[in-house]
Amino acid sequence: MFKISDFSIVNGRFTIKKDSYALSQIKSVKVVENKVYSHLIKATVTSVIASSILWLFEPFSTPWGFSINAGLVALLFTFPVVLFLSIIRSKYQLQVEFEHQDEVGLQWITVASGRAVQELTAFKRVEQDLARDIV
Repeated sequence: MFKISDFSIVNGRFTIKKDSYALSQIKSVKVVENKVYSHLIKATVTSVIASSILWLFEPFSTPWGFSINAGLVALLFTFPVVLFLSIIRSKYQLQVEFEHQDEVGLQWITVASGRAVQELTAFKRVEQDLARDIV
């Protein structure tokens, strides 16, 4: 659980627990409240990626006389697991728009996530402080 004391902005660096980011590379900041839709998208994408290699193999026979693809089994197993973990892990996220030094460019990255209302309050306060400090 994140507390306001876990965040600091000192000497041009934004620090969260042991992670540190240069303020010059942070372009924007936002607090996101994840809805069911975002959890479904995350679970779908993760499950498809996790099961994708298994779609290449030929279907295997079951004892009941029909064939089934291993990719389908993996998809049906990973989707509810990832959905459940996503829902219980992150209701609120603190995200920063970070400019990488290589060809990746600008990218929104999640720097902190949580479920408690106290964490949401801390994230909003950090969002205000960061928005003031980045120019």
